[in-house]
Amino acid sequence: MNMKRSLIVLVLLSVVLTGVFAVSLGNPATATLNATIGEYFEHGFHTVEGLYQASVTKNNAFTTDPEFVYGYRTNGTGSFTFNMVVGDFVSGENSVKIAAVSASSPLTPASGGYTVFSFTGSGSDKIAETTITISPAQTTGGDDHTGAAIEEGHSVDSAPAGDYVSTITFSVISG
Repeated sequence: MNMKRSLIVLVLLSVVLTGVFAVSLGNPATATLNATIGEYFEHGFHTVEGLYQASVTKNNAFTTDPEFVYGYRTNGTGSFTFNMVVGDFVSGENSVKIAAVSASSPLTPASGGYTVFSFTGSGSDKIAETTITISPAQTTGGDDHTGAAIEEGHSVDSAPAGDYVSTITFSVISG
């Protein structure tokens, strides 16, 4: 009798373990993965090396007014203001004034410099560029780009010899 009972128990176990009585759930489980690139923001100089480089150098600035392309690319949703401050050409304690600053898109005077772009994002891709030209004061007299007088010794034709460098600083302010 023990043998019969053992056989019945074995048959029941094999039926339960093999899934004969398993319930079908219908459709198989599915999963969806959504991947997105978050907001991006790039700005800088458009040069032969590519878009939005961190720096640019223009030689012979007293011979030919230097110009460069500055821009940005973003899909952001915030608000940004792109400001630029232009420094005089300096060599030691000597300086040559900047007579004019111009761009292919409007520049707005702002706290010691210019607002180059103002942007409020909608989440769609936005690219903006402008060509900026810096004109050193070639002669004495008149006013520089800030309204200050261009005096003797602060123009290309009256400045002491030296290697002069102008520094232009960009800042991006959010909000």
